[in-house]
Amino acid sequence: MSLRIAIIGAGLGGLATALALQKSGFRPVVYERSPEFAPLGAGLTMCSNANRVLRHLGLGDMLERDGVTQAQDYRDARSGAVLRRFDRENDLKKYGAPYYKVHRGDLQMEMARLVMARDPDAVVMDSELESIAQHGTEVTLKFANGTEAAADLVIGADGIRSVVRQRLFDDSDPVFTGYVAWRALVPTEGLGEDFMVSAVTAGTDRMINRYLVRARKLINVVCFSRRSGWRSADWSTKSDLGEVFEEFGDFDQNTMETLRLIDPNGVYKWALHTRKPLQSWVSGRVVLLGDAVHPMLPFMGQGAAMAIEDGMILARCLGSIPVLDTALATYQAIRKPRAEELVERSNLMAGVFHNGPDKYTRASDYTDQPTDPSMYDATSVPLQLPN
Repeated sequence: MSLRIAIIGAGLGGLATALALQKSGFRPVVYERSPEFAPLGAGLTMCSNANRVLRHLGLGDMLERDGVTQAQDYRDARSGAVLRRFDRENDLKKYGAPYYKVHRGDLQMEMARLVMARDPDAVVMDSELESIAQHGTEVTLKFANGTEAAADLVIGADGIRSVVRQRLFDDSDPVFTGYVAWRALVPTEGLGEDFMVSAVTAGTDRMINRYLVRARKLINVVCFSRRSGWRSADWSTKSDLGEVFEEFGDFDQNTMETLRLIDPNGVYKWALHTRKPLQSWVSGRVVLLGDAVHPMLPFMGQGAAMAIEDGMILARCLGSIPVLDTALATYQAIRKPRAEELVERSNLMAGVFHNGPDKYTRASDYTDQPTDPSMYDATSVPLQLPN
């Protein structure tokens, strides 16, 4: 437990890893490039497999207080007709853990609070990683603010534009997937029940997902469209609400009424990128997790869950397998097949959601799958290398 562990990135994956390591008796240090925590971001799906881990790590009260569980409709963009409905309130009984929609920033803030409550020195802000080098059993980190740190193990949880990945694993650029998204949040105060829904509304090459977050105080709206290219040098940029109306103006009346509630100054557009799979997630005493190693499209709502599962499994391996190389190999052996499967299934669902509403009538698109991702329990899955 004296192992010096540095985590690069205080996103959901990095903080979940820190909490799981603290629970196992370690004292990790998380280095975050931002100068301070703030409740940034928008809505996020937390399926039962993610919430099982989060409750294990002490986030149960926050999820129950601020998370929203409600039925999810799949609607035809032309008429607004409900094509399918999933009753998410049954997930607790079915999977042993609930399903929630949450505000990403709220969850991150609470995770950070818990990490620092257990160890006030566990998070170092304003620490943008510039370089990483290995010298035998020690890893040296240099940050843009001029500080340095040394560790016995470094965990790269710094997202799809991971500096750790770029320096030690793969220096190629992320690849545009062909999907662009617009995000916005709408306050619910004073709105009628017609707006208080969770619905995926699909048209050909376009879809809109909306749902409640922050204890039903906000509607998260995210609009997706297929595009042949991305012209901006930035991945994310402020957008014009008129562009949203131009792209989705033929959607059903209820959806358009929701879009009209959006603050014109609160619309952001970003391009969805991916990265090629890595043969190995481990390089010496450096290991990757979450979007740094397996970014995925958001169409199964499992991206954040995979990072959270990664952190739980990695902490369990480090806490129970005394040889570090074996612990890291076991982590990769357990996590790599599952993450790669979910990446492929998310790609499949992107096609389902963007090939027109008629696809929703095909039950096989949802049910004929080898495994149900929500059944997975990262807190108890056996830790063993394959034969």
